[in-house]
Amino acid sequence: MPDIAQAAVVARGRTEEVRALCAFVVLAQDITAIDEAAVRAELARSLPPHLVPTVVRVLPALPETASGKTDRKALPDPFEAATAGADGSPGGAGFDAGSDARSGHAVADVTAEIWSRVLRCEAAGLDASSDFHALGGDSLAVLEMLSALGEELLGGSAERRLLDRLGPLSGELTLGRVVAAVNVVRSEA
Repeated sequence: MPDIAQAAVVARGRTEEVRALCAFVVLAQDITAIDEAAVRAELARSLPPHLVPTVVRVLPALPETASGKTDRKALPDPFEAATAGADGSPGGAGFDAGSDARSGHAVADVTAEIWSRVLRCEAAGLDASSDFHALGGDSLAVLEMLSALGEELLGGSAERRLLDRLGPLSGELTLGRVVAAVNVVRSEA
């Protein structure tokens, strides 16, 4: 890709059991930013789905060993991000989408908290347009998210109804769409 001067891909543990491919790139001269989702989409055109990196991160330079080779062990772990705000709150889902009567948290905040745990990202950085797959979610992470939503917001029997609602949206799982589906399923109960 012309905007990328160097790249390295390594597998990192999203959880103890699940590893994900993470790409680290150095931008070409005079390029200041890239659209990580566009990079993944471009790679998906020529690679099988299981080889498209879950995460693409820009670095100023790739770390090197004493012999000048890329030091893959020194590449950062994108899944080490904190999962809550500094005060322990889920942070900034930032839109009103119903309340959970059991905990008093808005459904959006609880869902953002679940996403931050599953995807190991900052809940404070999530909003209604946050895309589950662009944040590193894969099919196993979707199942983990659905299970947590079932336990924390819906109850076991409603989990299947949520899956039915989200099915047509599986390629476009944004936080706003998931929260809306959870609210519909909760209202049907």
